[in-house]
Amino acid sequence: PSDTGEAEALVRGRCLYLGQGWPGHIESGREPVPPAVHRHAEAVSATMMERPTLHRLQAMDLCGLTERSADPAWTLDFNRAFTIAFAVENRRRFALAFRRGFGEVFSLWGNGWERFGIASEPVSSAPRNAYHAAGACVDFGSLAYDTAIFPRTLEIIKRDGLLVSWRHADTDRLFGPHEDDLTFTGEADALQVLSALAGDADRRARLRSAHRDWAFEQLALTAILPRIIARLQD
Repeated sequence: PSDTGEAEALVRGRCLYLGQGWPGHIESGREPVPPAVHRHAEAVSATMMERPTLHRLQAMDLCGLTERSADPAWTLDFNRAFTIAFAVENRRRFALAFRRGFGEVFSLWGNGWERFGIASEPVSSAPRNAYHAAGACVDFGSLAYDTAIFPRTLEIIKRDGLLVSWRHADTDRLFGPHEDDLTFTGEADALQVLSALAGDADRRARLRSAHRDWAFEQLALTAILPRIIARLQD
């Protein structure tokens, strides 16, 4: 549905995820990534799955790949392989867990999910205007950014959605004192966190309001600039 009213009716009170499944553009028309680079990407991905609070560069260092990252050609291949091994795999595993756990209460919108055997609504901008109506708007991480603070998560907050995210490198900067209530680690924890929120509308409303107000204050340019200037002066 392209009409916002129809989209709002479809997502109202449900667990909403709006995003791409399999990103076909990553491999389209390109030479395959060498097997050795795939293994490197899988090693870094496994390290970060085990320790989600690690930044990618920290995980690469633990895997002994810091020097290799100085090679631009290797880095381009690694980034492609890592996107599949880590970012896409996170989307697949969480979306599959949510579909199995919540059935049609999990409202999934976007292209590329058929590759994983997961039914979804077609890609559409309409649900973006209905974030406020969803029971929760989930995020599994970005394909393009190594941070929890990126356009989709900020848009959900700005449009008065209740953002619930996979906990990784810097979710503390996005959620502050609400991180424990609004983030999850693995699949089982995700189902537990979302199930608890689904059963308590008053708690959802309180958390949405409190997190939105905190984020508007802490992530506003007027709050960020003094911190940047202070770091430059150190």
